[in-house]
Amino acid sequence: MKQRFKRLIFVLRYNWKNIILFETIYRLIGVAIIFPIGSQLLNLSVRATGAAYITNEAFFDYLVSPITFIIFFIFFVLLAVYVLFEITALSILFHLSEQGQSIQLSTLFITSFKRLKFILKRYHIFILFSTMIFFVLVEGFHIVGIASTIKLPRIIINEFSTFPILRWLMAGLVFLLIILFVETLFFELQAVLTGQSIKESFTTQQSMLEKNRLKILVEFLCINLVLNVILYLFYIIIIGLVSLGSQLFINSGAVFGTLLSLLYIVYLILGFFATILLMPINFAWINVWYYDYNPVTDTSFMNSPPDHNFRFKPSLKRIFITLLVVLAGVNILLVRDSLLNPSSPIQLLNNPRIIAHRGSSVDAPENTVAAIEKAVLDGADAVEVDVRFTKDGVPILMHDKTLKRTTNDSLNRVVSDTTYEEISSLDAGSWFSDAFKNEPVPTLEEALLAARFKVKVYIELKETPDYAAEKITSLLEETNMIYQVKILSFNEPILQSFKEQNNNIKTMLLLSAFLGNLNTLIKYESVDHYGIRYQLIQNNHNYITDLQEAGKEVYVYTINSTNAIQEMDNYGVNGIITDVPIKTREIVYADTTNDVFKQLIQRLFVLN
Repeated sequence: MKQRFKRLIFVLRYNWKNIILFETIYRLIGVAIIFPIGSQLLNLSVRATGAAYITNEAFFDYLVSPITFIIFFIFFVLLAVYVLFEITALSILFHLSEQGQSIQLSTLFITSFKRLKFILKRYHIFILFSTMIFFVLVEGFHIVGIASTIKLPRIIINEFSTFPILRWLMAGLVFLLIILFVETLFFELQAVLTGQSIKESFTTQQSMLEKNRLKILVEFLCINLVLNVILYLFYIIIIGLVSLGSQLFINSGAVFGTLLSLLYIVYLILGFFATILLMPINFAWINVWYYDYNPVTDTSFMNSPPDHNFRFKPSLKRIFITLLVVLAGVNILLVRDSLLNPSSPIQLLNNPRIIAHRGSSVDAPENTVAAIEKAVLDGADAVEVDVRFTKDGVPILMHDKTLKRTTNDSLNRVVSDTTYEEISSLDAGSWFSDAFKNEPVPTLEEALLAARFKVKVYIELKETPDYAAEKITSLLEETNMIYQVKILSFNEPILQSFKEQNNNIKTMLLLSAFLGNLNTLIKYESVDHYGIRYQLIQNNHNYITDLQEAGKEVYVYTINSTNAIQEMDNYGVNGIITDVPIKTREIVYADTTNDVFKQLIQRLFVLN
């Protein structure tokens, strides 16, 4: 094993620049092409079932649907071809390293592509299945790590408990994959280098594997154990650095919850870079084993002119560099889009959004710019604010019909009977704390500007003069906030008036009580989402499923207790409106974080 390890280092080191450059470019291509294709196929598989949203209750029915199998198989083939090209290129690179030769990166891509066409034509689906077995086993440690951050809802856990045989089937499948992995270990390499028939390849493999199966498996496990220990050490270091750095930029009380929600993203990013090393190292190890038994291999296809002497012309180099820059830009946009719009048509893949009720109204005076800024520091995904109109038609943030409770207006005037100039002179912060003395009553425009590019804004209309929809829509268009805002109301016709102004505005119908047929609500074309009072939804969990399956998002208001937050999280609501966004974020993301890393962060901070 020691000698093989030395040769492994040599094979990796000889063409290391080409290995890293190829893997980096190829991963960027994968994110830019495979990621969006996979996302679109996932959406297609959901739409093909006739549903707009797959709830946890319908998850098993979705999985066993024939159309789901077909679409997943299509993605399986695309991913397998993508991985097979990588393996083909690595086979060529490591063969040249064994021979003490190098190759131009452009030639490597062209030669690998031509060889890939030959392999697919000769081995068809068999080589794709063998490739995916290798891919799944090599990436298995990462898959386990990611799986540990996925919170399985009770409904799915109950299904597994109801059918214990499913656990045995999963264990049997893993055992079968390990056997197939060992038995087809050299198949891809032989296909690239020799082009032997399947029968000839199988016979050759049996001679190499004879009395070596256990040794090969132990070495594979040892290599990947060491690699993943190193990976997780880096992960822990990154967690520590991010945690310490967060203290400088994030409200100290919100650090823990914010980090919990960031850990999964950090893990995926680190996993992306880890695959640049994991696949080459594992395949280099297979090459070392292979060449112990096959030191001479006919690889004349690598030297056929003009491929080996191909060189980029200066103009082609500029085009290639431009394409790389564009490709990197596409990847950045894809990552940004996935972080800003993380919702999936499958409930299992989502966490509820956290909406700060009237801003962070526990720590700052409600419906003020200070409360919005505090919500941003607290890591809220959005802020909910209440809007009323002054006598002269200015939309301001105010919950009550009168001014006394949240300002120093001793006359307790009615908002709609008071001009904005009069209201602007009032103190909206002293009633809460001396620290907020002279905090003004903000206009809706001031609130939007305070939230822009930071959090989304949910505007609950407390009163609606005839001009409300037109005036607020114009304001949203002027501030470029159409896509960052939801309009909330207990009155469906009001929401309809906003849709008539601009159909891109998202609307939410608020329900504190409901009697009748839910299909009546579902048919409201003017309503995109529903905000349901906790006490109502607590006794009618089916509302969540029925509305979501109809393509409507479901939000619950206003909950602050740990039990209520956990309950609604378990039932899969799309959003939670709360007075305690810090606490809510910690509860929601605690279940999707590996316990080891969660405890590590807890040790780094003294939590209140």
